[in-house]
Amino acid sequence: MARAAVLVPVWVPVVVAVLTVAAAPARAQVDNLAPVLTASGFLASLAAYTYDPTADTMYVTAYGNPAVVKVTNVSTPATQLPLPTVYETTLQLYYRDGNPNRGVATPLQGGLLLNPKPIGSNAAYSLALIADGGYTRYPASGTVDPAATKKFYTYNLGVAAIPGDGTDVFSTRVTLADLQSASGATSTSNSLARQFAWSGDGQSIYFTDSSAAYGGLWKLGALSGSPQRILNEDDTSAEPAVMPSAGGDRIFFSGGGSTGNVGGIDVVTHSGSTTSAREVAVSAATLSDFFEVSGIMPSQRVSSLTAVGEDLSFIFYTNASGTKAESRYPGIYRVDAEGRLSKVVNKTQRTAALGSTNLVLDRLQSRTVPVAGTSGTFQATQLLYREQGINTVAGATAFKPVDFNRDNAVTAADLALFVPQVTVRGQVQTDVTNLRFDMNGNDTIDWKDVQIVEGFLDYVPDPDLAGRIVPALPIQADTDLNGVVDFADFLVMQANFETTSRAFTQGDFNGDNQVSFPDLQPWINSYGFRSEVVGGAVPMAPFDQVAWDQFLATLTPPTVTLDVATGRQTQFQLGYRTIVIAAAVTKTGTGTLVYDAANTYAGTTSVAAGTLEIAAPDAIATSTLRVSAGATARVAAGTATTVAGLDLSAGGLVDLTTGAMTVTSGLSAAQLVAEILVGRGDGSWTGASGISSSAVAAEVAGGTPRAIGWLDHGNGAVSFAFSAPGDTNIDGVVDILDAANFLAGGAYNAGTPASWYQGDFSYDGVVDIRDAADFLSTGLYDTGSYLPRASVSAVAVVPEPATALMAATALALLTCRRAARTRHPRSQIRS
Repeated sequence: MARAAVLVPVWVPVVVAVLTVAAAPARAQVDNLAPVLTASGFLASLAAYTYDPTADTMYVTAYGNPAVVKVTNVSTPATQLPLPTVYETTLQLYYRDGNPNRGVATPLQGGLLLNPKPIGSNAAYSLALIADGGYTRYPASGTVDPAATKKFYTYNLGVAAIPGDGTDVFSTRVTLADLQSASGATSTSNSLARQFAWSGDGQSIYFTDSSAAYGGLWKLGALSGSPQRILNEDDTSAEPAVMPSAGGDRIFFSGGGSTGNVGGIDVVTHSGSTTSAREVAVSAATLSDFFEVSGIMPSQRVSSLTAVGEDLSFIFYTNASGTKAESRYPGIYRVDAEGRLSKVVNKTQRTAALGSTNLVLDRLQSRTVPVAGTSGTFQATQLLYREQGINTVAGATAFKPVDFNRDNAVTAADLALFVPQVTVRGQVQTDVTNLRFDMNGNDTIDWKDVQIVEGFLDYVPDPDLAGRIVPALPIQADTDLNGVVDFADFLVMQANFETTSRAFTQGDFNGDNQVSFPDLQPWINSYGFRSEVVGGAVPMAPFDQVAWDQFLATLTPPTVTLDVATGRQTQFQLGYRTIVIAAAVTKTGTGTLVYDAANTYAGTTSVAAGTLEIAAPDAIATSTLRVSAGATARVAAGTATTVAGLDLSAGGLVDLTTGAMTVTSGLSAAQLVAEILVGRGDGSWTGASGISSSAVAAEVAGGTPRAIGWLDHGNGAVSFAFSAPGDTNIDGVVDILDAANFLAGGAYNAGTPASWYQGDFSYDGVVDIRDAADFLSTGLYDTGSYLPRASVSAVAVVPEPATALMAATALALLTCRRAARTRHPRSQIRS
């Protein structure tokens, strides 16, 4: 139904009209939230607003009369002065093109922003652009007139003449007909009653529409008009934000559509001529994790956004009922350039500070305000927004995350305030003044808040982890939050071990309200980590090995399963910096698990599927390695590793690559050779089980003689490594020592059982002319290391021959080479 015109006598002194300022009701103390537009009692219903920082002035539009109001002295509430500049009668005549016979909708000025940069002859903050969700009908008709329906128009900030049709202050930029022309649609249904965002150069705006005909993201020249739809998807309902970048404007809006990110935040980049594909900026899953909610909340969405430097602030909306914890979340949040989320204010704080609030808060904008902090005055960002429940503009000061004492710095003093507030999980705070410590808006201060706080303390890994992949830990174990994870934190956990109703600061590192075995690994993972923000000068408590060993002795080892479904992951990426204690560890999944640490557990290591890559010498030094059929244990290239035992009875494969392995017990020399022969297969070293080497297989396929050498240490231990025939002690070189072993071992042509160390390079148990030929055929004698990479650590425990023997061996080697050439003139033996 068309709204009747509101007639205002021509003699009304509009220029100097002063409206009553409503008295603010008594409210609870929330140190970063308060009404900004205290003179809001004159508004029928606040629609949109914009702030001029150069004049400390706000312009406000209403869904009713007056249509536009200028408010001066915004930063001094006691002297705020509201002056109507446009009455609804004038606005409706502007809608009607001055023709009273046209019908119009109630004023729906949903977006109002001043130009932040000069445009043409208009200085910054001298011109406002208005988005309108209304419509105009043909004269004496109920049909919408697209050409007369004004969607965007500029406002010159002047006072509209009375009587007048508003053209002295308003200039039309875009009509519904223009949108129809740009989109090819004929529909008169659109959704434009919301705030837009200025482009990085300040010459254009971006706006969203969620209607079926005009849905998507649009760009509009502020003066030229000429709307362009740059993204055609009808779920873009949020008021957008813009961050300029080297590639163009990055425009953030509500998630969904082609990304499927319903309830999150999406982004596109517009270069000025092209628009990138829609991408996820903040996933709905990330928000659910931040809010600690399983799945999507009722009507979860981001309704308004604004950019402040590299921070993206946003209003989060949900209509979850008051019986659910999610009902506390509607409020303002932010995400920084590193993806770290934090709360600014939630619904509990809004209600406490402002009185009667509802779910509708939008029109998010920012300004800089002086704050009298505990250490002096500083400049801070204040996030302005429309608080519909009390019909005003409110301001939430966005202090630095973790700046709990409000001095514009994050120091140990902030953490000293925070630590006493941390409770067991889920304990709701009843004192609203403590909610400054609630980092995610659920009215609790617990494990999750510690997790968020520690994210802003910039913990860096223990220097001992240099060279390893260090995942982003979900939680540190700094119980006292002094900036360093050390043995003192372990002692706190130990003192509370096997007790319930415990908080993080008492050792509950995994957030289950008790201190038990699962809390041990988080401490192990983050031991030695130090905060770059507050931990630089904090001394680290010394490690007490005796106390540590005594503690481990009291534990019942658990079974551990490490699953890598596909791809490649290190043990740290699966949650284990090192595995200290385990009854058994089983690797599952077809992917590759990399053991890149010294693990100390004694239980069996089973490779049930896929590949276990051993990339540290002591990764399984105290464990028996068992490999199932179809699975592989691979030694990383150049790694000499030790295992307590090796079980390939199920048909598993060990791939040495260019590495080496020592088995300290349980594997006899005969069993070792049998497994090598299985891996050797037909001589191509491509066996599917046993002991083989993919590096040997590649060399042999290319015509280079390589094999797996082995040693029996005589103390129950055996070693085997990527080798060349002739390298009797498998140290990576063929030299005088190997010649001595070959010739002085007494096995040549003796027909007695022999080992690789004595010169049996063909694994047939004897040393004969074929082995001598293998020795000579490599051409490696006295040429240095033949290993493709850095030399593998020595695995042989063999005394060196006497100097006299070395000389004799050299002579014998020469004789042997001549004899071999005489007996085998056609053999291609390389010198």
